[in-house]
Amino acid sequence: VLARTVQRLQHFGITHFVTVCEPAVASALDPKITRECNVVAEERGLWRCAEAVFNDFVHKGAELVLVIRLGAYAELDYEEFIQFHLEQNGRATVAVDVRGFRIGTVALCASRRNDASYLFRHNLEEFRVPCEQYVFRGYVNRLITPVDLRQLVIDAFLQRNQIQPAGKQIRPGVWAASTARIHPRARIVAPAYIGERAKVRASAVLTRFSSVEHHAVIDCGTVLENTSVAPYTYVGPGLDLNYSLVGGGRIASLRRNVEVGIKDPKLVSTIAISAPLRAVREVSALAAYLPKQIYRGLFARPQRTMPSDIPA
Repeated sequence: VLARTVQRLQHFGITHFVTVCEPAVASALDPKITRECNVVAEERGLWRCAEAVFNDFVHKGAELVLVIRLGAYAELDYEEFIQFHLEQNGRATVAVDVRGFRIGTVALCASRRNDASYLFRHNLEEFRVPCEQYVFRGYVNRLITPVDLRQLVIDAFLQRNQIQPAGKQIRPGVWAASTARIHPRARIVAPAYIGERAKVRASAVLTRFSSVEHHAVIDCGTVLENTSVAPYTYVGPGLDLNYSLVGGGRIASLRRNVEVGIKDPKLVSTIAISAPLRAVREVSALAAYLPKQIYRGLFARPQRTMPSDIPA
């Protein structure tokens, strides 16, 4: 959602922005996204840092500041939203959906520092004075539950929103990034998506709106049906996942509304985000594997057992 929101801001010509988040969130982000989105990890207080960023923009001469509290995915037309705010001549304008629920986007006049300070101290939920409401009638997904996240993926496949898969359509309904590695014996049934540097190994099956995000690994023989795999997630061999979310060492079954933690790393585990660390782990695993195989081939005695006699 962060990357998609930044892309949308840039599409409307908004290039000066700062992303404020907690250190735990910043460490979980991809380094590429951290650089492109100008992420600042704040330990002293999220909203206090946001207020400081607002004041910094004001000192640099900004006349209007957009404050976006991420959570929901909304395809807001920022040009129309800002124009509406300017026409109303108000101190602040908040975007709401057709039911009147706030989307998390507020336009603030830079000259109203007291209003901005009050808004930040109340976590963007209360205004000092009544503000104007901009009713947004486009696509909104609040992403409150795992089901909402799966629905966002399905809506992207069905082109109900403006999300385009970050890759090339290698055949009708199947998108894959140029750096994705798909084994020739893997089976991909449309619609499906394989992200950057993701690996789909032999005899794996992806079908029915399944998505494998960047740097994820789907091991041999695993079947994904209507399932999303989070970035940097390893899914072990021989598993059958249906209508689920996989990531962070957990499997969320959406049909049963149950989330299960997996302790066995051979089933589900998290891959290191750092590329050098991933390389070191792969080299160490190979270094431990080869001597064992050489020893078994030279010195281990074959343990063969004759099958028991079966009556005709």
